Amino acid sequence: MKKLLSLIVFFLPLISTAQQANTSVAEGLHEVNQAYLKTASLRMNVNYVLFPSYTSTVPFESEKGVFMKQGRNTYSDLLGIVSLTNAGISLTIDSNEQTIVATDPPDNSMMNPSLVNIDSALRVCNSVTADPSGDQLMLYKLRFDNLSFSDYNAIDVYVNKQTHFIDRLILYFRTEVDLDETDNSKLKDRPRLEISYTSISTSPVFKSGQFSETPYIRISAKKMTCTPAYATYRLINNKLK
Repeated sequence: MKKLLSLIVFFLPLISTAQQANTSVAEGLHEVNQAYLKTASLRMNVNYVLFPSYTSTVPFESEKGVFMKQGRNTYSDLLGIVSLTNAGISLTIDSNEQTIVATDPPDNSMMNPSLVNIDSALRVCNSVTADPSGDQLMLYKLRFDNLSFSDYNAIDVYVNKQTHFIDRLILYFRTEVDLDETDNSKLKDRPRLEISYTSISTSPVFKSGQFSETPYIRISAKKMTCTPAYATYRLINNKLK
């Protein structure tokens, strides 16, 4: 599962310009982008469910994560990777690789929560359609027919009509894989990944130091070191400022 999920990028903006998108679709995606930009504080749970095929109903694996935002400060804990950004630094703490990477904080254009590079996806998809999905949701379906370089055949984006926040994403992977390489079965199929956002709050109360780097690193006279709790981690300092 981690191999498939590594294809997903967490902080990427939704855009309203796609060559194949009509005006209503462009306006709808623009409203999504603006909803995140205008929200000063945000907390939500992120739920991943991986299915072995497009039609299977029994999950192969599932994971849970969290995303938080307060102004330009962000924090996420997803798939064993903690990412945080504040005014002075951006950190990625990868417990799988036992690595901490420090960089300069990104600009405002990279502060919107989405789990798919929809910017790039819109530029290369064959078509984008918008259809109501019940009373509360709008479904934007991005198709990538005959685009062999795309990781997906299609991406479904469900948007809440009232809040304009993303409710869930469904990714239909193009490549057939054997998810369980430990069994004797050699059967392969194209997986489906469903990502949902729950317990969304626009007025959360964060604990003190939620967006601070101090639990992970110490900075003294421009020298950066890991804290004792992360002494075994490899620290990579890519800060320029």
